Amino acid sequence: MTTLVRNPMPTGAAVTGPWPQLSLLLLLIAASCRNADGSLLEATADSSSEPNATTSEPATADTDPADAGLQDPGSSTSSAGSDAAAAPDAPANASNGSDASFDEFAPRPDAASPAEPDAGADAGPVCGDGKTEGDELCDTSCPLEVTCAVVDACLVATYSGSPETCDARCEVSERSACEDGDGCCPAGCDRSQDDDCSPSCGDGIVDTGSGESCEPGSSSDPCPSSCDDGVACTGDVMSGSEENCNVRCSHPAITEAIDSDGCCLAGENANTDNDCAPQCGNDVVEPGEQCEGGANCDADCQLDEVGLCKSLRDSSSCDQCLCTSCVSEVLACQNTGNAADDAKCDAVVDCGVANSCSGIDCYCGAASALACATAPAGACIAEIETAAGSDSPVTIVSLFMSTDNPVGRAAAVGSCSQTSCATPCGL
Repeated sequence: MTTLVRNPMPTGAAVTGPWPQLSLLLLLIAASCRNADGSLLEATADSSSEPNATTSEPATADTDPADAGLQDPGSSTSSAGSDAAAAPDAPANASNGSDASFDEFAPRPDAASPAEPDAGADAGPVCGDGKTEGDELCDTSCPLEVTCAVVDACLVATYSGSPETCDARCEVSERSACEDGDGCCPAGCDRSQDDDCSPSCGDGIVDTGSGESCEPGSSSDPCPSSCDDGVACTGDVMSGSEENCNVRCSHPAITEAIDSDGCCLAGENANTDNDCAPQCGNDVVEPGEQCEGGANCDADCQLDEVGLCKSLRDSSSCDQCLCTSCVSEVLACQNTGNAADDAKCDAVVDCGVANSCSGIDCYCGAASALACATAPAGACIAEIETAAGSDSPVTIVSLFMSTDNPVGRAAAVGSCSQTSCATPCGL
């Protein structure tokens, strides 16, 4: 059996502080030291050595190559134990500049576990907020009952709902019943059924006193075949018939925001009616816009890098500093254009915040380097494995050293904050 000489790192030490680089090597070494059946070779201490002492003999063929010179940078090659005893107690979350820290992030409103729904995330439509949504029929441009009227006797205006509940509606319909004395001769009726029908239709003369409005075949007063007035925000309603010489066009104002009807009502916007084009400067952030006025918002309603960063983080002094001094790292983590990777990177950061861990400590936890190679014990294992796309400890630890993946990009944000935002981030 191969005997491994114990490294000067204390047996149960967590993989934090000045150890991230050495921890990576240890994990890689441990992963390669396996028996034929895939189990790890047994690691034992040299029987002539104290548990935490290093051998003074040169490395032999049976000595793990990594143990020949791996020492804590802060300890002596001959007195690791005494140096460890003399070192002041460090916070459980302490780390050096090469270890990415998540402690710099102030708690964010969305820091709760994704499994816990946000009670206010979907409050439903709010009448009066300027957005016609859900089961609302209108919002800022609701019709009033006093304006729901028509002048054509063959049309009926019906009002329902209320502006206060955003369900007001004015519907115009055509009369169809043949009734004496109502001023209308509907299509399909004649003088024998309805005394409102003209007795002289077809004589070439428009007899307005008999309810006529046109004469079929007349060169001067023909009956219209279409009522399109070319105005998008009015209706085009035809009533009557050529047979009764009373074809009329009415154009009631459209009062309801309806997608794809060609009308953008005053007071509506691209969020409430897809017929409205986004308008930079209307105090409403619409599709294609990132902002509406204010700092970091340009004339085209697009955020500059700092403004975009602030839209991704919260308003804490730490995040404000990150968006000033570490803007490229934050955007590299949360604004890559790949929504899935951005969410993974943000999840690793948020888990570190919630569990007060940083860097590789969020993965290994209290496990020693060798133990982490087979049984990591950190608080963010699930988030990190998801971000890494792997459950292999060796693969995962190597990703902390690269910014080509969400794990490494989250670590880069922490490293920058240690350098540039230590005070506002409480580092």
